[in-house]
Amino acid sequence: MDGNLLEIKDLEVQFPIKKGILQRTVGHIHAVDKISFNIKECETLGLVGESGCGKTTTGRAILRLNDPSAGSVYYKNEDLLKIGRSDFRDMRKNLQIIFQDPYSSLNPRQTVKGLLNEVLTVKCGYSKAEAAERINELLIQVGLSPVYANRYPHEFSGGQRQRIAIARALALMPEFIVCDEAVSALDVSIQSQIINLLMDLKDTYKVTYLFISHALNVVQHISDRVAVMYLGKIVELAETEELFSHAAHPYTQALLSAVPILSGHEKRERIILKGEVPGAAHIPSGCRFHTRCPMATKECAEHEPELREVASGHMAACHRL
Repeated sequence: MDGNLLEIKDLEVQFPIKKGILQRTVGHIHAVDKISFNIKECETLGLVGESGCGKTTTGRAILRLNDPSAGSVYYKNEDLLKIGRSDFRDMRKNLQIIFQDPYSSLNPRQTVKGLLNEVLTVKCGYSKAEAAERINELLIQVGLSPVYANRYPHEFSGGQRQRIAIARALALMPEFIVCDEAVSALDVSIQSQIINLLMDLKDTYKVTYLFISHALNVVQHISDRVAVMYLGKIVELAETEELFSHAAHPYTQALLSAVPILSGHEKRERIILKGEVPGAAHIPSGCRFHTRCPMATKECAEHEPELREVASGHMAACHRL
């Protein structure tokens, strides 16, 4: 896999639309539509796009939290989608997720110690003494005091709960973590703390991240490469510096034009996209962005562009490139 930890090929996720008393399937929502990309070992791949573009569904499908309709997800040359559920459960400790809302993902009836102890004793086979020592280590590593171990989730702030969620994800020593909007619900000052924590833990544990977010400034800070999604398709993929300085796709350019600029920096022209985002149940023909693209031509409406290399390591899906 040439240094790739994960390789996703033609991944597709569809959800049926059911109507009537008999709940017959009358159509499908194309949440993720035959996307392919790779994630290198020890890198952070940012995945950005507007709400509803398929970012979260992609992350959940990689971990089989949503069942993909088609495609392959290769982890160390083994297709995760073809492994039996019992075998996949054993592999799942290498593949973890940090959810957007830490409060809803933590059991309110369990203390921090109970949450982490369950993971360590059941999944890792730790003794009670070993688990207690490891829990103290984890809490310190995520910036919390071990004395918090006997507290319940409701006794913590949002940032502290997210640190607990990170500690739980790290407890199994995973190689890959999906960060699904992991900082979007937090205050800006707390966001920076969590981002710096994730970056430090990446260096310590040599972990690989898929960082899903709609906040481009956060993605720019933490990511090595960035993929841009629109209506279930990846429309651009490049190294972070390359994408932010030389965005090729009109959609990426519009997204970047909306990022606030610090005082004293060169101003950029704001690109206002007209029209509404089409529904995933009614994908436009041709390039799915053509209904909002200011540079769309007849070809854009008739033929779907392929994701191809437009510069070294820089992929984009646009007829005009």
